[in-house]
Amino acid sequence: MYKEWKKECDSEKTCIEKMMNLYQLKDFFHLNTQDDGNLEDQVKALGDVLKLFWSMSLKDRFPDRVFNIKVFDDNGNLFITIFEDI
Repeated sequence: MYKEWKKECDSEKTCIEKMMNLYQLKDFFHLNTQDDGNLEDQVKALGDVLKLFWSMSLKDRFPDRVFNIKVFDDNGNLFITIFEDI
């Protein structure tokens, strides 16, 4: 995978880091989670909470570095990623 990302990203560190830290938010839920009609709202809420906590944690541990945490929709699936601003 890394070699593919490196090629796709033209060896750009930020692009590679985005791909290495990419998570589909729905994957944090158990496979057998019943969709009670509220699952998409729960997935979005999880993304918002993870973004907040990851942001606070990184600011605390690395006060002199700037990180981007993005929650985004790609074809109806929510993803979260993190990468350092250079």
